[in-house]
This record gives sequence, C-alpha cells and structure tokens, in this order.
Amino acid sequence: MADSKTFNSSDLIVVFGALHLTGFSDGSYIEITYNNPWWTHKAGADGEVASVRSNRLDANVKFTLLQTSMDNDALMAFLLSDFTANTPLPLLIKDLNGLTLFECAKARIDKVPDTAYSTDPTDREWNIFCPRLIPFVGGNLV
Repeated sequence: MADSKTFNSSDLIVVFGALHLTGFSDGSYIEITYNNPWWTHKAGADGEVASVRSNRLDANVKFTLLQTSMDNDALMAFLLSDFTANTPLPLLIKDLNGLTLFECAKARIDKVPDTAYSTDPTDREWNIFCPRLIPFVGGNLV
C-alpha cells in the first residue's frame, strides 16, 4: 500500500522582517522565480560541452494577499521605510510539514502593488526581490 503525504497551507510559514504574513489569497499565493539558471552550457562542434556555474541566486518572490489583509498595511510601511532609509529585511519561507526552506538576508519590496476595486474581493500582489535567496526544495514528511 502506498504511503500518503499531505500539504497544509496553514503550515507554510512566511516571515518578512518580524512580520508573520497572513491573509493570503485563495489559489496560488506564493510564487518563487529565480532570475537566472544556475548552469549554462555550450556544446562545441565536436560535441564537447562546456558548463559554467552562475554565482547569482537572485530571485523574485510574489505574495498574493486578499485586499482585506492587514498585512498589506505592514508591507506598505516596510516599502516606505526601505525607500526612505534603505532598510532591507530578512525573508523566511518554511514548510513545517517538510524540508522546504527559502532564506534571504536582505530582501526588499520592488514596488507598490497594483490596486483594483471590484464588487468582488480583489488581491494585492507584492513582489519581493531577493539578491541571494538560499533554497531547499523538499517534499512533505507527513
């Protein structure tokens, strides 16, 4: 009989600065995208392949919050503080049911999120730039 594993979104911890983020939107609410491949390859005419390792670990992390989340207020305050006083903050993303972990010592919010109002609840997408996002992408233990 196959073993069954689970993911529980409430066990995914996101901490930016000292703020434990909450109020995420339904669906895909965190997206992590590295800006460069870690390796590039070039094949020569005779089939020899040269591989070059990149030292760049810069990435973008997008959080999607409900417009009603009070964490929008805190993120806006972080953005304004960083803009006026150059205060990047640490970022931690950890799955408590597994080994997945992302860490960045000096993350910063790129811009004010696009804002829309509707007769239905809307989202706020916050993009956080990490000049060096250290990853471990794992599975789930339980």
